[in-house]
Amino acid sequence: LGRGDPRIVVSEDGGPLRLIINGRHVKPTGRYPCFKGPVSLPYEADHEMALFEHSDVDKAVVSCLSQPHRVVIPVAWQNKPLMYFPDLRRDLADGTVEIIETKRDDDRRLQEPHYRYKLDAVREVYRSEGMKFRILGRSEIMKSQLYKNAHEFGAWAFAKDSPARKFVVEAAIA
Repeated sequence: LGRGDPRIVVSEDGGPLRLIINGRHVKPTGRYPCFKGPVSLPYEADHEMALFEHSDVDKAVVSCLSQPHRVVIPVAWQNKPLMYFPDLRRDLADGTVEIIETKRDDDRRLQEPHYRYKLDAVREVYRSEGMKFRILGRSEIMKSQLYKNAHEFGAWAFAKDSPARKFVVEAAIA
């Protein structure tokens, strides 16, 4: 790689390191009220939010956090290190830490050698730290039956019902 060792920088409060919603970009952004996150999680694409929905209902996922850290990778050919912010960290029930980068299906950066080098470098950093790294495309997330089920389940997560209705449902189940 380059001068010095790569390092992973986390936020002091345990939340997302980079807050996405800053008014400088024109793209869909929002906050997802994640049950498995420490706070509502910022997102900057519909497929990121879809992955949060999936993570919330997936019993294999214990906790998740968007924009969890920054990877700083010193390189020999420039003074400034490469910087990388992953989209999502998921801690799984089996102890696996999974780092996920989401991409639009037409993201041209995946064809650029410099960007691919950066992704290969962070993959190696995560491997050396015992973490799993993967890249998921929008269609891979959004078109799966698993996501459709998670979305349907999550859509009812905040539903309110009257005490009388709850009594009827509980009586029917018992």
